[in-house]
Amino acid sequence: MNCKKITKMPTGKLLQAAAMALLVAGASVSCTSSSSKTNDCPDGTIIGGTYDKIVIERFVECSVVDVLVTGHVRVKNAEQFTMQGSIVSGDVKVINTASATLASNLVFNGNIIAKGNAESSFLGNVVFGGDMLVNVDQPPEQEQLVEVEENQVIDGTLQVSNNNAAIVRKNTVRDGDIICENNDELFAYYNNTTDGVENCSKIIFEDEEI
Repeated sequence: MNCKKITKMPTGKLLQAAAMALLVAGASVSCTSSSSKTNDCPDGTIIGGTYDKIVIERFVECSVVDVLVTGHVRVKNAEQFTMQGSIVSGDVKVINTASATLASNLVFNGNIIAKGNAESSFLGNVVFGGDMLVNVDQPPEQEQLVEVEENQVIDGTLQVSNNNAAIVRKNTVRDGDIICENNDELFAYYNNTTDGVENCSKIIFEDEEI
């Protein structure tokens, strides 16, 4: 696979098709040339290219667009982090960041894990061979606001927990569960699972289910 240059990554339905193609093929990624980014986000952006990992552990703003990561993405204590239209073969972890957005990404053989972020959005991502976990095993913090919409998880679990307010809608999980628990306010609907348990279609306002 030649992945030295990435010009445009699939989004929307193309991203979902790419996920299914990789799943059928027993996906693996091998690149002859890659590099890593550690606390290096020039002018606040990383656009295109192939990396074995991306690590941001400073209070900076960083936007990652149309990249291929053959290892993990780890973000901690950042001011703002955005990743869009990218493919990651490994974990994506965003922790204790003021604002985080993941949109239209493909993550396989890894998890999306978010903890302790003040505000976070997960929109139209595809995860297979792993889980999407938002503030799981994290003590509740009143400032945590999350939006989880139109994601697909294949052979894994989607769980949203311990938030002040959470919007969880139009997500699909195949061969796994959708779980929402311990959210003070929850607006959750049109979530579907195949061969799993779905307990995330409800409205909770000020700890009272409506």
